[in-house]
Amino acid sequence: IFFYFMLTEELKRENYAQYRLNYLLILSFAIGGAIRIFLYNFPSGSRLSNYLQQVEPIILTSLIFQARRVWKPALFGMLVFFLLYYLYYNTISTKQAVVGYEVAQEFWLTR
Repeated sequence: IFFYFMLTEELKRENYAQYRLNYLLILSFAIGGAIRIFLYNFPSGSRLSNYLQQVEPIILTSLIFQARRVWKPALFGMLVFFLLYYLYYNTISTKQAVVGYEVAQEFWLTR
């Protein structure tokens, strides 16, 4: 989806700086995904991939901003879905990739 909408030849001709920024964001996200796949058993690999994959919300927001008016509601819905999924996955469903940290007692809502 990112390549199809964000790396078009039209954008490359009209606004090369934006094309270059999109390319770097997508490249860093892809590198983060590759590191996560290859080093998923090691805590340092998980941390590094999480840092590189933090650009995903930026890519999605940029995609919504650059999209045609017809696509904006669908892309905004996709962004909301991804954010809710990550919120659920990282807080309720499973522990974080970095083990050893927990929420302080003052911030627990139920006990």
